[in-house]
Amino acid sequence: VPVIGVVQFGSQRVADRYADVPSLGLCILLSWCGAEIVTRIRVPKTVVGACAVALLGVLGVASWFQVHKWRDSVTLFEHTLEVTRGNFLAHTNLGSAKLDQGNLQDAMDHFAEALRMNPQYPEAHIGMGNVYVARGDAQQAAAHYMRALEFRPRDIELQMALAECLEQCDKSHEAMEILEQAVARAPDEPEPRYRLGARLRAQVLARCE
Repeated sequence: VPVIGVVQFGSQRVADRYADVPSLGLCILLSWCGAEIVTRIRVPKTVVGACAVALLGVLGVASWFQVHKWRDSVTLFEHTLEVTRGNFLAHTNLGSAKLDQGNLQDAMDHFAEALRMNPQYPEAHIGMGNVYVARGDAQQAAAHYMRALEFRPRDIELQMALAECLEQCDKSHEAMEILEQAVARAPDEPEPRYRLGARLRAQVLARCE
């Protein structure tokens, strides 16, 4: 019942694994129906056994091919894009996988396609920002982080990443404001306080010089 899909949780409707448990009932139903039919029409046991072995063989081969599609994230989401349309989630996940491999151009292409399909998808904006950070373009990264922050205003890690980019763009005042907001929203988180304290200390030292 928790995974049958009556109540949707996130992106479970597009995940293969969520169909495993609910499909057991269908398998049992088909097995019982098959057994009833075989009994009524009196099919020889040798024929039933041969059909069962053949069916298991077909399912085994199909499973072998399917497992190869789960080899890694790139293989999985490339296959996902082959069999779906308008899937901005798959483009975003494939972009993240490409970014982890260091393939910045492919990652950017997939994030851009995800944003074309859904301009309000924050994860794609974050991914694009991460690509620009890897390329050393803090200004463009900050623009995408700001856009993502509109949809995820309580994301502390995102706020710290934005503050870092603003600092690199010589926008220390804006960076301080972002860190102050992060501290106000998550007063128990040590990292925003540490970064805010480090920048305050740097300002004090600069004035002393």
